[in-house]
Amino acid sequence: MDDGLDRLLRQGQLWRAAQAGIADELPVIATGFADLDARLPGGGWPRGALTELLLEAHGLGELGLLLPALASLCRGSVDEAAEPRWVCWVAPPFMPYAPALAAHGLPPERMLVVHPSQRAQARERAAESLWAAEQALYSGQCCAVLVWAEQVADLRLRRLQLAAEGSDAWAVLVRSAQAREQHSPAALRVHLGGDGLIILKCRGGQPQVPGHSPYPPDRMPAD
Repeated sequence: MDDGLDRLLRQGQLWRAAQAGIADELPVIATGFADLDARLPGGGWPRGALTELLLEAHGLGELGLLLPALASLCRGSVDEAAEPRWVCWVAPPFMPYAPALAAHGLPPERMLVVHPSQRAQARERAAESLWAAEQALYSGQCCAVLVWAEQVADLRLRRLQLAAEGSDAWAVLVRSAQAREQHSPAALRVHLGGDGLIILKCRGGQPQVPGHSPYPPDRMPAD
């Protein structure tokens, strides 16, 4: 095999038809939206793999998109273990509002919020955030890890994916839609803009045709 092609395959930057069934083997968590579940391989957000959520801007309904699955994971964490697991929020752009989270079924006492140093440069803050997310995933104490970061280097992105694969948590990287053209090993990539949600990549299945918006924001619960 060509050395360059072999390197891309090992880095997860190419998808092979023989891997089509891999998504069916990944555990999933229902999104809470039947139309979206029907479009995702396995019928939900992948666990033990990385999901990338690319935003045109903050406040387009991204939290409403994530909340149903987070609430489900919190309920499952309580049911399955003597000690409930955490939802880890790394470098969120706004402080999660505890009463609103509780109203949606997320216990505030199980929310862990991590902020990088504000004195660091943007690239250093991103590196700190991704490192914290990796540690949260490797700890085995989190049912979900959400991290907001920009200027993500390819190596850091790959490390985050590997950390997600080493856990059974739902790992979500939220960043700007400007990263849409960057290669990514994430199992699932979705783009949220003013016109709705577009599935850019889903391992083990065919994404929606770019430009099609199967999920308009006005159908999402309010943040």
